[in-house]
Amino acid sequence: MLNFMEKYSGMLALVSDSAQHGKMKLGVISGLNPAGTLVSVSFGDLSLSSFPSDQVLIMKDKNALYGQLLSSSKELEMQDFKLLLSVNMLQEKTGLSAQLQAMELLKSSPSAAQFATVSLSVQLGLSSQITSSGGLSAERGGR
Repeated sequence: MLNFMEKYSGMLALVSDSAQHGKMKLGVISGLNPAGTLVSVSFGDLSLSSFPSDQVLIMKDKNALYGQLLSSSKELEMQDFKLLLSVNMLQEKTGLSAQLQAMELLKSSPSAAQFATVSLSVQLGLSSQITSSGGLSAERGGR
């Protein structure tokens, strides 16, 4: 179990900002409980919140996203397609800066974010075990 904690800790993630309906908030995964059902996310304002893992979105693998873009291009809005193509090109670059740029682009478009991300619970294979209503969302000040 510690293996997935190490793998996902430090990864960029998007979560819904409950204070601003429809807006996404960008943070960094700072920890997971041993079952992988509760995720701590740190934000730029030094706050730390806990979310059920089905509410924490991480970017899909670049190859998976590219294949999905090709097969779904006719169903996507042109603006979303362009944004997703930019995100996919940023995924080709190495380094945190390119990943951050890609996530910032997704943050600005909930429909593109839904297309290009996957919940952490799905990534961990836990999606049937978690419900959104069972989560904890406690905020506390920075360290």
